[in-house]
Amino acid sequence: MTVSGVAVSLVDVRSVAVKGRPAVSLTLRVRNGRGQGVSLSGARVRLEHAGVAAPQDRSSVPVPASVGAGKTVQGTYVFVLAPDARDRVTVTVTSKASGPLTFTGPAPAP
Repeated sequence: MTVSGVAVSLVDVRSVAVKGRPAVSLTLRVRNGRGQGVSLSGARVRLEHAGVAAPQDRSSVPVPASVGAGKTVQGTYVFVLAPDARDRVTVTVTSKASGPLTFTGPAPAP
Protein backbone atom coordinates (compact mmCIF):
# COMPACT_ATOMS: atom_id res chain seq x y z
CA MET A 1 0.00 0.00 0.00
CA THR A 2 1.30 3.46 -0.84
CA VAL A 3 0.30 6.59 1.06
CA SER A 4 1.81 10.00 0.26
CA GLY A 5 4.82 8.45 -1.47
CA VAL A 6 5.58 5.93 1.28
CA ALA A 7 4.97 2.29 0.29
CA VAL A 8 4.46 -0.26 3.05
CA SER A 9 4.29 -3.96 2.22
CA LEU A 10 4.41 -7.34 3.90
CA VAL A 11 7.12 -9.14 1.95
CA ASP A 12 7.33 -12.35 3.97
CA VAL A 13 5.03 -14.17 6.38
CA ARG A 14 6.20 -17.47 7.80
CA SER A 15 5.61 -19.91 10.60
CA VAL A 16 8.43 -20.05 13.15
CA ALA A 17 9.05 -21.30 16.68
CA VAL A 18 10.29 -19.04 19.46
CA LYS A 19 11.66 -20.84 22.51
CA GLY A 20 9.48 -23.82 21.65
CA ARG A 21 6.33 -21.73 21.18
CA PRO A 22 4.53 -21.49 17.83
CA ALA A 23 4.85 -18.05 16.27
CA VAL A 24 4.47 -16.08 13.05
CA SER A 25 7.23 -13.91 11.61
CA LEU A 26 6.27 -10.90 9.44
CA THR A 27 8.78 -8.96 7.37
CA LEU A 28 7.65 -5.43 6.69
CA ARG A 29 9.26 -3.30 3.98
CA VAL A 30 8.97 0.49 3.82
CA ARG A 31 10.00 2.32 0.63
CA ASN A 32 10.27 6.10 0.72
CA GLY A 33 9.37 7.64 -2.62
CA ARG A 34 9.45 11.16 -1.24
CA GLY A 35 12.23 13.66 -1.90
CA GLN A 36 13.16 13.86 1.77
CA GLY A 37 13.67 11.51 4.70
CA VAL A 38 10.68 10.17 6.60
CA SER A 39 10.45 9.46 10.31
CA LEU A 40 9.32 5.95 11.24
CA SER A 41 9.75 6.53 14.97
CA GLY A 42 6.70 5.32 16.80
CA ALA A 43 5.78 2.86 14.05
CA ARG A 44 3.71 0.01 15.49
CA VAL A 45 2.78 -3.41 14.11
CA ARG A 46 -0.07 -5.39 15.65
CA LEU A 47 -1.31 -8.87 14.77
CA GLU A 48 -4.81 -9.93 15.83
CA HIS A 49 -6.93 -13.05 15.58
CA ALA A 50 -10.66 -12.74 16.36
CA GLY A 51 -10.04 -9.25 17.77
CA VAL A 52 -7.41 -10.41 20.26
CA ALA A 53 -3.85 -9.10 19.91
CA ALA A 54 -1.08 -11.69 19.70
CA PRO A 55 1.89 -10.96 21.96
CA GLN A 56 4.96 -9.64 20.15
CA ASP A 57 8.15 -11.55 20.90
CA ARG A 58 11.38 -9.81 21.93
CA SER A 59 13.16 -11.34 18.94
CA SER A 60 11.42 -8.80 16.69
CA VAL A 61 13.71 -6.38 14.83
CA PRO A 62 11.61 -3.30 14.05
CA VAL A 63 12.07 -0.93 11.14
CA PRO A 64 14.66 1.80 11.83
CA ALA A 65 13.57 5.19 13.21
CA SER A 66 13.77 6.77 9.74
CA VAL A 67 14.13 6.04 6.05
CA GLY A 68 16.06 8.34 3.70
CA ALA A 69 14.74 9.84 0.47
CA GLY A 70 14.45 7.14 -2.18
CA LYS A 71 15.57 4.43 0.27
CA THR A 72 14.00 1.19 1.47
CA VAL A 73 14.18 -0.35 4.95
CA GLN A 74 12.62 -3.40 6.52
CA GLY A 75 11.91 -4.91 9.90
CA THR A 76 10.86 -8.31 11.17
CA TYR A 77 8.10 -8.70 13.71
CA VAL A 78 7.51 -11.99 15.54
CA PHE A 79 4.20 -12.79 17.22
CA VAL A 80 3.40 -15.80 19.39
CA LEU A 81 0.34 -17.37 17.75
CA ALA A 82 -1.18 -20.82 18.21
CA PRO A 83 -1.61 -22.94 15.06
CA ASP A 84 -5.41 -23.00 15.47
CA ALA A 85 -5.54 -19.17 15.46
CA ARG A 86 -4.13 -18.71 11.96
CA ASP A 87 -7.18 -19.08 9.74
CA ARG A 88 -7.73 -15.31 9.54
CA VAL A 89 -5.44 -12.71 11.07
CA THR A 90 -5.32 -8.95 10.78
CA VAL A 91 -2.03 -7.07 10.73
CA THR A 92 -2.24 -3.34 11.40
CA VAL A 93 0.73 -1.06 10.74
CA THR A 94 0.54 2.42 12.23
CA SER A 95 3.07 5.18 11.59
CA LYS A 96 3.15 8.93 11.16
CA ALA A 97 4.50 8.46 7.63
CA SER A 98 1.62 6.39 6.27
CA GLY A 99 -1.21 6.37 8.82
CA PRO A 100 -2.89 3.06 9.72
CA LEU A 101 -2.68 0.27 7.13
CA THR A 102 -4.39 -3.11 7.48
CA PHE A 103 -3.60 -6.48 5.92
CA THR A 104 -6.00 -9.40 6.44
CA GLY A 105 -5.70 -13.09 5.53
CA PRO A 106 -4.54 -16.47 6.74
CA ALA A 107 -1.20 -16.97 8.47
CA PRO A 108 0.96 -19.98 7.52
CA ALA A 109 0.52 -23.20 9.44
CA PRO A 110 3.48 -24.69 11.32
